[in-house]
Amino acid sequence: MTRIFAISDIHGCAYTLNEMLNLIGLSKDDELYLLGDYIDRGPRSRMVMDTIMRLKEEGNNVHCLRGNHEQMMLEAPQSKEYAAIWLRNGGTEVMEEFGATQFSDIPNMYFDFIKGLDYWFERDNLILVHAGFRLLENGSNPFELKKNMLWIRKWEEQRGVGAWLNGRRVIHGHTPQTERQIRFRFDNPEKYPILNIDNGCAYDEDGMKQLCCVELTERKIYFQKNID
Repeated sequence: MTRIFAISDIHGCAYTLNEMLNLIGLSKDDELYLLGDYIDRGPRSRMVMDTIMRLKEEGNNVHCLRGNHEQMMLEAPQSKEYAAIWLRNGGTEVMEEFGATQFSDIPNMYFDFIKGLDYWFERDNLILVHAGFRLLENGSNPFELKKNMLWIRKWEEQRGVGAWLNGRRVIHGHTPQTERQIRFRFDNPEKYPILNIDNGCAYDEDGMKQLCCVELTERKIYFQKNID
Protein backbone atom coordinates (compact mmCIF):
# COMPACT_ATOMS: atom_id res chain seq x y z
CA MET A 1 0.00 0.00 0.00
CA THR A 2 1.25 3.45 -0.91
CA ARG A 3 1.53 5.78 2.05
CA ILE A 4 1.08 9.52 1.46
CA PHE A 5 3.13 11.87 3.64
CA ALA A 6 3.20 15.66 3.86
CA ILE A 7 5.79 17.89 5.55
CA SER A 8 5.97 21.69 5.49
CA ASP A 9 8.25 24.53 6.59
CA ILE A 10 11.55 22.72 7.20
CA HIS A 11 13.35 26.09 7.27
CA GLY A 12 16.94 24.96 7.08
CA CYS A 13 16.63 22.21 9.73
CA ALA A 14 18.32 19.43 7.76
CA TYR A 15 19.19 17.17 10.70
CA THR A 16 15.60 17.34 11.89
CA LEU A 17 14.32 16.47 8.42
CA ASN A 18 16.60 13.45 8.20
CA GLU A 19 15.47 12.28 11.63
CA MET A 20 11.85 12.61 10.55
CA LEU A 21 12.49 10.57 7.41
CA ASN A 22 14.00 7.86 9.60
CA LEU A 23 11.04 8.08 11.99
CA ILE A 24 8.45 7.50 9.27
CA GLY A 25 10.60 4.92 7.48
CA LEU A 26 10.23 6.54 4.07
CA SER A 27 10.49 4.06 1.21
CA LYS A 28 10.27 4.26 -2.57
CA ASP A 29 6.73 2.86 -2.36
CA ASP A 30 5.61 6.01 -0.53
CA GLU A 31 4.65 9.44 -1.79
CA LEU A 32 6.17 12.42 0.01
CA TYR A 33 4.78 15.91 -0.50
CA LEU A 34 6.97 18.78 0.69
CA LEU A 35 5.01 22.02 1.00
CA GLY A 36 7.72 24.66 0.72
CA ASP A 37 9.92 26.90 2.89
CA TYR A 38 12.93 24.62 2.83
CA ILE A 39 15.30 27.53 3.47
CA ASP A 40 16.02 30.44 5.84
CA ARG A 41 15.74 30.76 9.63
CA GLY A 42 17.45 27.42 10.36
CA PRO A 43 21.21 26.78 9.97
CA ARG A 44 21.33 24.27 7.10
CA SER A 45 19.27 25.49 4.15
CA ARG A 46 21.74 24.21 1.59
CA MET A 47 21.74 20.78 3.18
CA VAL A 48 17.94 20.66 3.13
CA MET A 49 17.89 21.36 -0.61
CA ASP A 50 20.69 18.82 -1.15
CA THR A 51 18.72 16.21 0.79
CA ILE A 52 15.58 16.79 -1.27
CA MET A 53 17.46 16.64 -4.56
CA ARG A 54 19.23 13.47 -3.45
CA LEU A 55 15.93 11.81 -2.52
CA LYS A 56 14.58 12.56 -5.98
CA GLU A 57 17.76 11.38 -7.71
CA GLU A 58 17.57 8.11 -5.80
CA GLY A 59 14.12 7.45 -7.22
CA ASN A 60 11.95 8.39 -4.27
CA ASN A 61 8.44 9.63 -5.09
CA VAL A 62 8.94 13.17 -3.80
CA HIS A 63 6.79 16.12 -4.91
CA CYS A 64 7.99 19.60 -4.00
CA LEU A 65 6.05 22.82 -3.69
CA ARG A 66 7.29 26.40 -3.66
CA GLY A 67 7.09 28.48 -0.49
CA ASN A 68 7.36 32.22 -0.02
CA HIS A 69 10.96 31.91 1.18
CA GLU A 70 12.01 30.12 -2.00
CA GLN A 71 10.23 32.84 -3.96
CA MET A 72 12.14 35.54 -2.09
CA MET A 73 15.44 33.84 -2.90
CA LEU A 74 14.47 33.49 -6.54
CA GLU A 75 13.56 37.18 -6.80
CA ALA A 76 16.56 38.49 -4.84
CA PRO A 77 18.96 38.77 -7.81
CA GLN A 78 16.38 40.76 -9.79
CA SER A 79 16.46 44.02 -7.83
CA LYS A 80 17.80 45.71 -4.71
CA GLU A 81 14.29 45.79 -3.27
CA TYR A 82 13.81 42.03 -3.58
CA ALA A 83 17.36 41.44 -2.32
CA ALA A 84 16.75 43.47 0.84
CA ILE A 85 13.51 41.61 1.55
CA TRP A 86 15.17 38.20 1.28
CA LEU A 87 18.32 39.12 3.18
CA ARG A 88 16.40 40.37 6.20
CA ASN A 89 14.19 37.25 6.17
CA GLY A 90 17.01 34.72 6.45
CA GLY A 91 18.83 35.20 3.18
CA THR A 92 21.93 36.61 4.88
CA GLU A 93 22.48 33.31 6.66
CA VAL A 94 21.93 31.35 3.45
CA MET A 95 24.53 33.49 1.68
CA GLU A 96 26.97 32.74 4.49
CA GLU A 97 26.29 29.01 4.14
CA PHE A 98 27.32 29.19 0.51
CA GLY A 99 30.26 31.45 1.26
CA ALA A 100 28.65 33.87 -1.19
CA THR A 101 29.32 37.59 -1.36
CA GLN A 102 26.96 38.05 -4.31
CA PHE A 103 23.99 36.08 -5.58
CA SER A 104 25.91 34.75 -8.57
CA ASP A 105 28.19 32.88 -6.12
CA ILE A 106 25.30 30.50 -5.37
CA PRO A 107 25.44 27.58 -7.86
CA ASN A 108 22.74 27.73 -10.52
CA MET A 109 21.49 24.27 -9.57
CA TYR A 110 19.83 25.73 -6.46
CA PHE A 111 18.02 28.45 -8.40
CA ASP A 112 17.02 25.82 -10.98
CA PHE A 113 15.64 23.67 -8.17
CA ILE A 114 13.45 26.56 -7.00
CA LYS A 115 12.32 27.44 -10.53
CA GLY A 116 11.07 23.88 -10.95
CA LEU A 117 8.88 23.95 -7.84
CA ASP A 118 5.12 23.72 -8.27
CA TYR A 119 2.61 26.02 -6.57
CA TRP A 120 0.04 23.38 -5.66
CA PHE A 121 -0.86 19.72 -6.08
CA GLU A 122 -4.21 17.99 -6.24
CA ARG A 123 -4.51 14.26 -5.65
CA ASP A 124 -7.93 12.62 -5.51
CA ASN A 125 -9.85 14.72 -2.95
CA LEU A 126 -6.70 16.22 -1.47
CA ILE A 127 -5.18 19.65 -2.23
CA LEU A 128 -1.67 20.54 -1.07
CA VAL A 129 -0.33 24.09 -1.06
CA HIS A 130 2.18 26.17 0.88
CA ALA A 131 -0.09 28.91 2.27
CA GLY A 132 -3.62 28.74 0.87
CA PHE A 133 -6.03 30.22 -1.64
CA ARG A 134 -7.82 33.50 -2.25
CA LEU A 135 -11.46 33.14 -3.22
CA LEU A 136 -12.94 35.99 -5.21
CA GLU A 137 -16.52 36.66 -6.28
CA ASN A 138 -15.59 37.81 -9.78
CA GLY A 139 -15.04 34.32 -11.10
CA SER A 140 -11.24 34.28 -10.74
CA ASN A 141 -9.74 30.83 -10.49
CA PRO A 142 -8.02 30.46 -7.06
CA PHE A 143 -5.46 28.14 -8.67
CA GLU A 144 -4.28 30.99 -10.90
CA LEU A 145 -3.58 33.44 -8.05
CA LYS A 146 -0.05 32.23 -7.39
CA LYS A 147 1.06 34.95 -4.99
CA ASN A 148 -1.71 34.00 -2.57
CA MET A 149 -0.62 30.36 -2.63
CA LEU A 150 2.70 31.55 -1.19
CA TRP A 151 1.67 34.34 1.17
CA ILE A 152 -1.99 34.28 2.25
CA ARG A 153 -2.96 33.80 5.91
CA LYS A 154 -6.28 33.18 7.69
CA TRP A 155 -7.86 32.26 4.39
CA GLU A 156 -10.14 29.70 6.05
CA GLU A 157 -12.25 32.64 7.22
CA GLN A 158 -13.28 33.61 3.68
CA ARG A 159 -16.93 33.28 2.77
CA GLY A 160 -17.68 30.30 0.59
CA VAL A 161 -14.65 28.18 1.47
CA GLY A 162 -16.74 25.15 2.39
CA ALA A 163 -18.67 25.23 -0.88
CA TRP A 164 -15.45 25.66 -2.87
CA LEU A 165 -13.84 22.68 -1.15
CA ASN A 166 -16.89 20.52 -1.92
CA GLY A 167 -15.65 17.63 0.20
CA ARG A 168 -11.96 18.07 -0.58
CA ARG A 169 -9.29 18.46 2.09
CA VAL A 170 -6.43 20.98 2.10
CA ILE A 171 -3.03 20.46 3.72
CA HIS A 172 -0.82 23.54 4.00
CA GLY A 173 1.79 25.31 6.12
CA HIS A 174 3.19 28.87 6.21
CA THR A 175 1.76 30.06 9.56
CA PRO A 176 3.33 28.39 12.63
CA GLN A 177 0.95 26.43 14.85
CA THR A 178 1.44 24.66 18.18
CA GLU A 179 1.42 20.89 18.36
CA ARG A 180 -1.85 21.10 20.29
CA GLN A 181 -3.51 23.17 17.55
CA ILE A 182 -2.35 20.80 14.83
CA ARG A 183 -3.43 17.66 16.69
CA PHE A 184 -6.88 19.09 17.45
CA ARG A 185 -7.62 19.82 13.80
CA PHE A 186 -6.03 16.55 12.66
CA ASP A 187 -8.30 14.62 15.05
CA ASN A 188 -11.42 16.42 13.79
CA PRO A 189 -11.24 16.26 9.98
CA GLU A 190 -14.98 16.47 9.47
CA LYS A 191 -15.14 19.83 11.23
CA TYR A 192 -11.75 21.06 10.00
CA PRO A 193 -11.09 20.00 6.39
CA ILE A 194 -8.21 22.51 6.20
CA LEU A 195 -5.10 21.43 8.11
CA ASN A 196 -2.06 23.61 8.75
CA ILE A 197 0.97 21.42 9.57
CA ASP A 198 3.59 24.14 10.19
CA ASN A 199 4.80 23.40 13.72
CA GLY A 200 7.33 26.23 13.74
CA CYS A 201 10.40 24.04 13.42
CA ALA A 202 12.77 27.05 13.50
CA TYR A 203 10.81 28.96 16.19
CA ASP A 204 11.75 28.68 19.86
CA GLU A 205 8.19 28.97 21.14
CA ASP A 206 6.09 26.83 23.48
CA GLY A 207 4.45 24.00 21.56
CA MET A 208 6.65 24.62 18.54
CA LYS A 209 10.29 24.00 17.49
CA GLN A 210 9.23 20.72 15.90
CA LEU A 211 8.74 19.31 12.43
CA CYS A 212 5.32 17.84 11.75
CA CYS A 213 4.54 15.09 9.26
CA VAL A 214 1.10 13.72 8.47
CA GLU A 215 0.48 10.34 6.87
CA LEU A 216 -2.79 10.62 5.01
CA THR A 217 -3.45 7.01 3.99
CA GLU A 218 -3.75 5.46 7.46
CA ARG A 219 -4.17 8.85 9.20
CA LYS A 220 -1.12 9.12 11.41
CA ILE A 221 0.74 12.17 12.65
CA TYR A 222 4.37 12.52 13.66
CA PHE A 223 6.33 15.23 15.48
CA GLN A 224 10.12 15.47 15.55
CA LYS A 225 11.86 17.90 17.90
CA ASN A 226 14.34 20.28 16.29
CA ILE A 227 17.82 18.77 16.63
CA ASP A 228 19.61 21.39 14.54
